[in-house]
Amino acid sequence: MTDVVPKADGAEASKAASDLGDVAAVPLAVAGAVCAVLYLATMTYTLAAGRDFDPMGSFFLSALLTLLALLTSVAYLITDQAESPARIAQWATAGFLAALLLAAATVGESNFGLSTVLGFGAVVAIPAITEVVKVMNPDL
Repeated sequence: MTDVVPKADGAEASKAASDLGDVAAVPLAVAGAVCAVLYLATMTYTLAAGRDFDPMGSFFLSALLTLLALLTSVAYLITDQAESPARIAQWATAGFLAALLLAAATVGESNFGLSTVLGFGAVVAIPAITEVVKVMNPDL
């Protein structure tokens, strides 16, 4: 007995690709959240240990900057256009936050350490992960 597998037409293939994108969006969103927490930790450490800021003040400032990075990424996800001002804003925000981390780590008597490198990677990974989610789920 021979099993005949029907060929998938374009609509079924598109639905299968969309389902794959929906499944992959959850781990990618978790990875983006982990990167945001990593940036929060590295910026807090850089400000509190390297710049002698008040620990609670450096945490709240870092939390505000992390929230800014996440909000610009969410704004890009909910737009319909591939080339939108929200996309430019998320990458510009990531560049600004990386430059701010660099300034906090190198200006004055502070030192450039591994936490700064981790922070760079984390802050650039947030919009990069957002780009991947947007490519996999253009309907978001």
